[in-house]
Amino acid sequence: MAEEIRAEEFSDYLTVVASDFESKSLRPVIDECVPILRQSVRDNFTSSASPDNVGWVPRKKIGDGHPLLVESGDLMQAAVGTGSGSVSEADDRSVTIGVKGDVIRYAAIHNFGGVTRPMPQREFMGAKEERLVECADIMAEYIVVNFF
Repeated sequence: MAEEIRAEEFSDYLTVVASDFESKSLRPVIDECVPILRQSVRDNFTSSASPDNVGWVPRKKIGDGHPLLVESGDLMQAAVGTGSGSVSEADDRSVTIGVKGDVIRYAAIHNFGGVTRPMPQREFMGAKEERLVECADIMAEYIVVNFF
């Protein structure tokens, strides 16, 4: 037995679903994804590479005993959400994670590189593709369970 659905009916249904989606909180998904995103930042420090797996420029002085960007550990701890200067703000539709520039003053120049004060970019903030896919899968499951 087959059921026929007309294009207009399906279109109307999708309009209702889209409207429902716009009005609902995505906070459960956001809360589930924050630790995944933070782990991705930790992965960047561990691999000494940017979110898109480009290796960080090595330091000029070799052999000072600590990995890149981890002299005191303050920057990494703030970036992964466990230290002073960590930013983690979420609402029903978005999340912001990062490092407070007034607490870890050198965070931006390391992440973006320097022009006035030449310094190579060693991007540490951002999620690797596989972590973004993980969050997208969580979002897709949430949508299927809650909207269809």
